[in-house]
Amino acid sequence: ETLSDAGFGSPEATLQTFLWAVREGNLEKMRRCFPPETPDGQLPTMDDFSLAGFKGFRVIAKKVFSADEVKLGLQLSGEEGVASQESALPFKRVGGEWKIGLKF
Repeated sequence: ETLSDAGFGSPEATLQTFLWAVREGNLEKMRRCFPPETPDGQLPTMDDFSLAGFKGFRVIAKKVFSADEVKLGLQLSGEEGVASQESALPFKRVGGEWKIGLKF
């Protein structure tokens, strides 16, 4: 409910924008969450994600590797009966905007 297009000013904002774009089915905005040089074959599609049962997320860890590279530990919570999931995502600053990195 509270997801929004938060822009790309921080890793957390990019994450929120990405989840908002997935929920809204906005493929163009979802792809803008990744570096522009990401090959098309490595970009996610709407079929790669489902927010069925998704209730929210929270950042549970943040590791700073450099001024331009950060990894966020995430906990995605589901509705009652849907198990929470934890994962980590790398982020890279590209041209002043934070993008989800495929790896670093």
